Amino acid sequence: MTEDGSIDVDGWGCLEAKLTSAPPEERPAAYRGLWQIQAQMMCTGFSWGAIATLYQGVTLRIFVYKSDTEMQSRIIDAISVFERRRADKEPYPVVSSEDGNNAYPTASESVPAIDFASIQGGQKLLLDLAQAKDDKKEAERRIDELEASIKEVLGEAAEGEAEIAGKRYIVKWPMRKFGAQPEKIVPAKPETISRQKTLTLKVIE
Repeated sequence: MTEDGSIDVDGWGCLEAKLTSAPPEERPAAYRGLWQIQAQMMCTGFSWGAIATLYQGVTLRIFVYKSDTEMQSRIIDAISVFERRRADKEPYPVVSSEDGNNAYPTASESVPAIDFASIQGGQKLLLDLAQAKDDKKEAERRIDELEASIKEVLGEAAEGEAEIAGKRYIVKWPMRKFGAQPEKIVPAKPETISRQKTLTLKVIE
């Protein structure tokens, strides 16, 4: 498959290999190799590249692309921003909890506590986090309750199923085999200090 019908593949080209459990696509999603193959062509100077994607372990599709100067220009810009931020020790905006762990790996006792009431939107952040944690607890409680009921229905059966609104639901409660393992003696470890990965939120009434 090609991007726009036909591409000259004379001479050397680049190859990007992908494996995914997603169903076959007419065109791969942008995050599934498109940027990587353009970066390869940019670095090698080759005029064409192919992405070989194996879908669900059975369907192999090969997508062929020509060098795209606009995409490569965006890659160069992104690299320039990355190098500048790295030199200036300026982290990217935190968009996930893991980003926060990487951007701020240490906490200092000398830095005063942050007053969230003095920050625009700060109070809402805390309220939303508290609500989300409550919702998670309720969801986990509900899941445990439902699993208990389903396990009672299954009894000694390893699985059950039902056709509901055009979808097939399969629930499994199988046996699992764990191989024998030799006795292990855990070696001593030195004391280490690292920043906690998740936030601890305490609400005082």
